[in-house]
Amino acid sequence: MKSEYSIYEAKSKFSQILRLVKTSRNVTITERGVPIARISIYSEPKSLEMRLEEMLAQGRLIRPKILLSQTLKALKTHKRPGALVRFLEERE
Repeated sequence: MKSEYSIYEAKSKFSQILRLVKTSRNVTITERGVPIARISIYSEPKSLEMRLEEMLAQGRLIRPKILLSQTLKALKTHKRPGALVRFLEERE
């Protein structure tokens, strides 16, 4: 069976397309020969932790050397006077 259908064909063969998708095949919908949509089987969204672990395994992410909580803590301990105070100190 085909895996690419025009909009007209997709409208008339929608049930057939859904049967194809159920068998784990992707179907592309085209308009004048240009792909505009892809129909694929629905899968439950993965949790953020699962997606991050997958990306780490694929090498698309690198673990940070310093944890975010440590970075935020370091930023909070470093106090810097506001812009107005610094401006007035420079003028004196």
